[in-house]
Amino acid sequence: MPATAAPPLTPLPFAPSPGTAPFVRLWLTDISGAAEDDFDADVLGPDGHSRCAAFVRPVDRVRYLAAHTGLRELLGAELDLNTAVVRFTCLPCPCCGKPHGRPALAGPDTGIHFSLSHGGDLVLIALATSPVGVDVGPPPPPRNRHGDSPGSAPRAG
Repeated sequence: MPATAAPPLTPLPFAPSPGTAPFVRLWLTDISGAAEDDFDADVLGPDGHSRCAAFVRPVDRVRYLAAHTGLRELLGAELDLNTAVVRFTCLPCPCCGKPHGRPALAGPDTGIHFSLSHGGDLVLIALATSPVGVDVGPPPPPRNRHGDSPGSAPRAG
């Protein structure tokens, strides 16, 4: 199903310009209000479809779709490939050597590394010319001028 209204992948303002070598580029998107039909799940391939369908909660399927279709779109654009042919593998584990290490592009070495993270309504994707890792989660609760969260016990004394 073609994507109709997927949330935009927004380049973060401190990301270097394309064509800069070496580079790290970051994209952040907020998926609040997104639906499964907003994403082109056809680019995931059979394995991606199976993984996505295994999620019980719709919000988890949307989070998976946003992260994995977005990653494929960005890698396809970076490598000038159709997103449907972007495939992944797992690198050897640095501890035991078995193939369950970090994900990487399958096929010849492109020199492009990636990382993705999703938490709450946020999805963060990084592309770089060296191994990279990102982590994102929901923002912390607001705090008052004393550093307390709303509803927390008042400070003594």
